[in-house]
Amino acid sequence: MLVKSSTLFAIALVTLTNVAKAEKELDKFQGTWQVVSAARGGQKAPAEQLKRMQIVIKDKTMEIRIGDRVVETATIEIDSSKDPKTIDFQPKDREERKTEQPSRGIYQFEGDTLKLCWRKRGGERPTEFATKADDRGLVLMVLKRKKE
Repeated sequence: MLVKSSTLFAIALVTLTNVAKAEKELDKFQGTWQVVSAARGGQKAPAEQLKRMQIVIKDKTMEIRIGDRVVETATIEIDSSKDPKTIDFQPKDREERKTEQPSRGIYQFEGDTLKLCWRKRGGERPTEFATKADDRGLVLMVLKRKKE
């Protein structure tokens, strides 16, 4: 009986530790981010457009904003135990988009910089932080945390 109780305690402790790690990792995403570079299908977004583009993340909700207008909203799910670390975006801004497959991606933090690369609406998750001219579904963004 003691062995069974010890095993259950160990499992509970590992589960709580993993939940705490996931919450700590999610905390890193919180806040307002300025888009400093973006590319899709190997084409870089114009610098003028990037100046007006921000990402706001609160809890597990991400908003893409251009100026004061929210252009896209998604729920994010992360897994920091993978290499590279993974992120999935599930659209939630319009009823018809809620049934779409999630966009699968990878992410990397470097200080106050967040690098994201994802494939829109399903498909294979990227394995590197790059886009390709023949793949319009692949997006790469580099974000810089805005000082509050």
